[in-house]
Amino acid sequence: MEKIASFLRARLQSFPVTRPAYLLLRQCKRGGIGLASLFKSGWFIATRIIPGLLKYRRQPVLLSRQFGAGDIICTFPAAQRLRARHPQAEFIYNCGADFDKLPLLAGVASRTVSTDVPALKRYWPFFFAAIYEFECGNDGKNYYVSDEFPIEAFCQQHGVPPTRDHPVLILPDATRSRASQRLARGLHATGPLIVFHTGPTWLIREWPHASWCQLIGRLQSAGFVNLVQVGASRNAFLGELKTQPIPGVFSLVDQLDLEETIGVIAQASLLVGIDSGLLHMAAWVQTPFVGIWGPTSPEMRFSGNCRQSPVVSTVPCQGCHHRLPCLHWISGCQNNIACMTEIAVERVFQACLQELNRQK
Repeated sequence: MEKIASFLRARLQSFPVTRPAYLLLRQCKRGGIGLASLFKSGWFIATRIIPGLLKYRRQPVLLSRQFGAGDIICTFPAAQRLRARHPQAEFIYNCGADFDKLPLLAGVASRTVSTDVPALKRYWPFFFAAIYEFECGNDGKNYYVSDEFPIEAFCQQHGVPPTRDHPVLILPDATRSRASQRLARGLHATGPLIVFHTGPTWLIREWPHASWCQLIGRLQSAGFVNLVQVGASRNAFLGELKTQPIPGVFSLVDQLDLEETIGVIAQASLLVGIDSGLLHMAAWVQTPFVGIWGPTSPEMRFSGNCRQSPVVSTVPCQGCHHRLPCLHWISGCQNNIACMTEIAVERVFQACLQELNRQK
């Protein structure tokens, strides 16, 4: 019987038609199997992957990053280089549904999905030419903290030439036109467009609402009238969160989809915001930005080639996000978020003037 079993295993392993069955049986034998995960991932393979296999006659490549918009944008330089490694393959990007338009805009994938990659890697890897997961810093161990430069780290972990520069997006005319229509109701005929993003996000990254109101007052006194607030009263990881409107600003909060938000940023003379995915969108479309930095540091997020005038907190604990292990995301800030509350309005105002004056 043992000889017969060895013969059958050898045949299953060697023939292309039966090799997937052999690999799946081998996975089932290793330390038990989660049937729910198996069937769920199997249904995904049957409905989303096999039709593509039949269409393209080649195994697809799966790219995966499940965190926020900024993280996903930071994977694109590595993703572009990986496409050269698999020139004939279909590329699929796995990410949250809130951000599924980003890989399509970047041209790094022909379609997006949201699925359980560990299950695919465990049970169904033979359906893919490669599966590339982008990981950074301490992912999954203490929520998400990093003492690495993400763009460079994503390149290095998959053996492609590293870079620290953001990709460049040439925005489709249709997207730019939709954004212009959204802006038309609230803009004056002349003057630079300044876009603001206040959140919502983790409390430790937010600048006080009173400071935003004072900043708007300073800009209006200086003659700037085209002031627009963008964002959404929802965070992909924190759920529904109220966004406080800034008096005197044309609000497009909760009125734009992701593409339209990028389109508005692309037409702005300046984006002013906290550390979030929108700063990465500004870098992507080459719009100058003023970032307000407390727990994170701009040099850990953006290369010197970005058009930015960062305002960085001066407290001793500034940049705690990059110190492992992380202290603040789960347990809260022991210093009452002093890094953000101490940033003076005048510093941000002067950074805005500096960036706007460069464009004259």
